[in-house]
Amino acid sequence: CACLVGSEMCIRDSFYRSVAKSEMNLLAIKNRIDIYLKKGNERNVLAKRNIIASFGIKIIGIIISLILVPMTVNYVSSAQYGLWLTISSIVAWISYFDFGFAHGFRNRFTEAMALNDRELAKQYVSTTYAVLTIIFVTMAFVVLVINSFLDWSSLLNVGLEYGHELRLVFAVLTITLCLNMIASVLPTMLTADQRPVYSSLFIVIGQIMSLIVIGILIRVTAGRLLYLAFALSVIPLLVLFVASFFVFSSKRYCDVAPSMNTINWALTKKIIGLGAQFFIIMVCMLFIFQVINIIIVRVCGPENVTAYNIAYKYFNILNMAMMIIVTPFWSACADAYTKKDFLWMKNVIEKMEMIWKLSICVLIIMILVSSTFYDIWVGDSENIIISISNGRCLYFSTEFMWNIYIYDKWNKQNPIAVGRLFGICFYFCSDNVLFVF
Repeated sequence: CACLVGSEMCIRDSFYRSVAKSEMNLLAIKNRIDIYLKKGNERNVLAKRNIIASFGIKIIGIIISLILVPMTVNYVSSAQYGLWLTISSIVAWISYFDFGFAHGFRNRFTEAMALNDRELAKQYVSTTYAVLTIIFVTMAFVVLVINSFLDWSSLLNVGLEYGHELRLVFAVLTITLCLNMIASVLPTMLTADQRPVYSSLFIVIGQIMSLIVIGILIRVTAGRLLYLAFALSVIPLLVLFVASFFVFSSKRYCDVAPSMNTINWALTKKIIGLGAQFFIIMVCMLFIFQVINIIIVRVCGPENVTAYNIAYKYFNILNMAMMIIVTPFWSACADAYTKKDFLWMKNVIEKMEMIWKLSICVLIIMILVSSTFYDIWVGDSENIIISISNGRCLYFSTEFMWNIYIYDKWNKQNPIAVGRLFGICFYFCSDNVLFVF
């Protein structure tokens, strides 16, 4: 008995020692992480915290996006889902006609905050809200009038039974997108203030609410594009409106909340002057990103739009990961540029280029396992031909490098602008030509 008791005590002591050792190891890891996060200047510390937090939020967002695709395809038919993607891409054209104002506001707001001029920052916020409201209310009215005369069945070369519903869906998406462009001043402002994690959080909350609504729709209604439009566009917009109220009521941002009295129309030229540089690039992206869906639906049918976009969403997983890393450095670079900290900016670009080279290896692996992934994800990889995946891979590899430079304000002092033009041309080749082959 004494031996048995002694053996049990030894086992218990050994267990406690193992637990204590594990706790010490976890504590040591935590301390190392804390030291790493606090290492460097304030700009570096904030960027690292944003990246780590954004990774956690984006992982949730990626999982929700992956769940949404098969749920949506099951709620409506593959052909209807292809039409939804095509209509959505057409409506998205409207977002390109803010004339680069949002991007210009982003950099100007960062500059004002870097100089600690919160009154100027408030004027930028108020003026941006006012200008975008005028632009997109006018845009919505014009587009809705045009929509009333369009024959969507003939335009997209589909059955007459889709015509009326497509007109309604287009109207709903137009209104929600225009309102969303106005409300998106909030996430742009948060990103400009080097807090992109909150912008990502609002997007994920909207995705979760949309997922819940689609789950309810699957149980209680037959598949309709109009209901799908409500779930995927109206719900996230409501989340953004609620978030705007709480953020501008908070202690940090209450003094920059928009008001009619602080609209300064003289700032419009200053904002649009910088934003126009982005607008030129955005117009090019309009043709590259959006026209392809119309070409596919007319030439190959709406089912092929679904296959094309499934491949896009698959490779976009890596793109989202890259954007988590790159996005915090846009405003950080604007802040550094304002403070003439060029050495810091050069070091950041060198590190980003190393990450880009690593992403190429990841993309190659993604191509090799793409068929298996499609089978697991949507249950059918036969309709997603290899040229689509190859085209997506080339496109994203180019975009990763392009984003490194376009997100760095310093590069407008460099001949990288030529590289941007090359990137646009290469996008078109990888995005469209490879799909045809």
